[in-house]
Amino acid sequence: MHAHGTPHHWLHPMFWMRWIRKRWRGELPKRASVRLPWGDILEVGLDSALGKSLWQEGAHDLALAEAFSRLVVRGSVVIQVAADVGYVGAVNGRALGSRGRLHVFQMDPELQEDLTNNLERLRSAGTFPEYKIYGGLPGSGSDAPALGDLIGMDSVNVMGLQAGGSELSLLESAEQALAEHRIEHVIFHDGGGRCGPFLKQYGYELFRLCWSQDGLELADYEDESRRLPGEAPRFVATVRPRLLISRCSQGGWKVLGQRLRDRDLVPLE
Repeated sequence: MHAHGTPHHWLHPMFWMRWIRKRWRGELPKRASVRLPWGDILEVGLDSALGKSLWQEGAHDLALAEAFSRLVVRGSVVIQVAADVGYVGAVNGRALGSRGRLHVFQMDPELQEDLTNNLERLRSAGTFPEYKIYGGLPGSGSDAPALGDLIGMDSVNVMGLQAGGSELSLLESAEQALAEHRIEHVIFHDGGGRCGPFLKQYGYELFRLCWSQDGLELADYEDESRRLPGEAPRFVATVRPRLLISRCSQGGWKVLGQRLRDRDLVPLE
């Protein structure tokens, strides 16, 4: 849970005020509907840390979600490897539009039903890309293809890897696409510190994802002083650093307001 005074507390105080009130009264439900700041609605279980965070604060993993919202372009291909109830999927779906393609690898089987139901609800409610959900890590079974097989000779706009320590092996499975720069941006967790050097050898420029009250910020990859309170460190690697800096240096928040719904989607280049 984030410390009080972070952007979502100031911009959307009703979330945490409601949580404090209901906790004080002993009324915490087991499940809840969460209206995200830009209007989409998710059904979540409050027995998971992710569901509870969304219900309490209307946001989760701010740097990660905001980076997706800034970098994903309409009509492109996005690969997401993470435990998700549909929150990051909703961010990506909004950015991709109906002509895009979204591949979601669910890392937590206990969240699979919520993810499936929420993405289907979002698809039926409005503009949403073609998507496919896979259970488990890429390459872990017949229903979860290896990243190299999934990508083939295609190009990927953004790939997000929050894979519980398996990030390096996943990058290695997509080595050909990385070497040929057919994956434009990689948002990743690097707990072992080995993913950054691996990506750098293929010409990717590395940044640390941070945030302040004013919005998303980029820092030096090795700058530990910018580690976010209460969050695992997130990083981004890119073959288009000037483009990334331009999009991620704009002030304000897309995932904490209507800008994600109302934004002029970035056209596929």
